[in-house]
Amino acid sequence: MPKATRFFAGTLAFLAAVSLSAADFTVKVTTTPVPKDVSADVKKTLGKNCIQLSTGGKPWLEFWMRAPLPLKAKPANPEKALDALATSTLIGVVRVHKSGRDYRDDDLYMGVFTMRYGKIPGDGNHLGATDYPYFAVLIPVTKDPKLDTYKTFKTMTKASLKETAAEHPMIISLRPAKKAGAEPAIIEPAPEHRSILFGAIGALKGSKTAIPFPLQVVFEGFGEQ
Repeated sequence: MPKATRFFAGTLAFLAAVSLSAADFTVKVTTTPVPKDVSADVKKTLGKNCIQLSTGGKPWLEFWMRAPLPLKAKPANPEKALDALATSTLIGVVRVHKSGRDYRDDDLYMGVFTMRYGKIPGDGNHLGATDYPYFAVLIPVTKDPKLDTYKTFKTMTKASLKETAAEHPMIISLRPAKKAGAEPAIIEPAPEHRSILFGAIGALKGSKTAIPFPLQVVFEGFGEQ
């Protein structure tokens, strides 16, 4: 197995959808400022609004998504939209207000992290891991100050891996969507899974034409072990 993907064997069967037990969640758009630890280079790429997921009336996860998301090609259809992102592309920032457990029952640490795009390697070692092969790798913002800090699958996953006590990087599962409403919503994309569905915006390099990019960020559920 290639070294760049070896540590993912047995891991990406559990794409991280962070989970709190039996909690009631709400989601809304806020104007919460981007955390101060986020570098100026990263901050200037983010949208003005924050997508805030709360439980028990208190924020748990807050997302500031890149706007627009830089696409390497126009998506053929919404189901293939995430394939239009290049590996290691910065897609946003997330603040975790309270530590939790990820899909592997590993720690999801409290803190502020960049989110970089990745995809399960198509080497046949991860079949059945998840319905969709897309994920966001979480890296502390203090270790990821530039848009091109990490240019490859290996370097970004290694950077995340250094920050955990587990043998795997911190990741959040991503899913495509056919469409999204004007406001973010919590949906159940699969049995015992919940995700935030919202409308992001993409654009081709050098173009100012916005391309609708409906997206799901999974925050609850468990994969096959």
